[in-house]
Amino acid sequence: MMTTSEAIGLGLCLTGAVAVVSYLIYLKATSEGHVVSVIWRGLAVIWLCLGAAVAVLIGARTALGDALFDVSLGHGKVWWQPGGARQI
Repeated sequence: MMTTSEAIGLGLCLTGAVAVVSYLIYLKATSEGHVVSVIWRGLAVIWLCLGAAVAVLIGARTALGDALFDVSLGHGKVWWQPGGARQI
């Protein structure tokens, strides 16, 4: 289960990252002469897709009961272990 502090941190990071990317997309689209209503509609689709993806991952983490992946940096390379296998 995700703790409150993890949820707040995830929400802040995602909101900040998507806000910056959205602003850059908006600037680029307006400089190329696209209609503002079309830009906002496209940005809304991006936000909804990201929200759905995050909801699915949070649901998977809740169903699994632990982390979805563990990363082992002690093997000389990044090694993903699906299912959150514990490291020793």
